[in-house]
Amino acid sequence: MAVLIGALIGLGSMASSNELTVMRAAGRSLARIVWGVMKPVLLVVVVVLLVAEFVSPRTEQYAEAWRLEQRQGEGAMLTTAAAGSSKATAFTALGPFGRITWCWI
Repeated sequence: MAVLIGALIGLGSMASSNELTVMRAAGRSLARIVWGVMKPVLLVVVVVLLVAEFVSPRTEQYAEAWRLEQRQGEGAMLTTAAAGSSKATAFTALGPFGRITWCWI
């Protein structure tokens, strides 16, 4: 979002100082000027999309498992099971009296 706003502010400042008019007079089309501005915006959008889809869920799962291990002890593990359209998350801790499992749906 910030990159898009920055691109718009940059184009606005170029327009106020007549730089866009000079570029158009030099033979550069408006589409080519806009494409030059949009390349970095699209790059940032693709990077953010990849991080949101692949990196963030995995690190969130690691963090949740770490928090569970800190709360429950060394033998705790995190499992996620999907059944149909609902997801269930089960926390399992191996304690002195055997296996204890909590499940949140």
